[in-house]
Amino acid sequence: MVNRLSTGKSWYKPFQYKEDVDKPGHVRNILLVVATLIASVTFQAGVNPPGGVWQDGVRAGRAIYASNSAAYYVF
Repeated sequence: MVNRLSTGKSWYKPFQYKEDVDKPGHVRNILLVVATLIASVTFQAGVNPPGGVWQDGVRAGRAIYASNSAAYYVF
């Protein structure tokens, strides 16, 4: 196996847009799929936050993870 770092070749070169090979429609479709996946993950994290939500008491409906402010801000 060739170590691309030692040869000076970049690992992402095969993934770059090639005007003579790639069609703009295909690139647009790939970007739409990636944007949809990112939006889905973001929406899911907002609807169902990690750690769940408090079920009863004064904090009912708030994210349990929000109780630890440092960890919540990292999230």
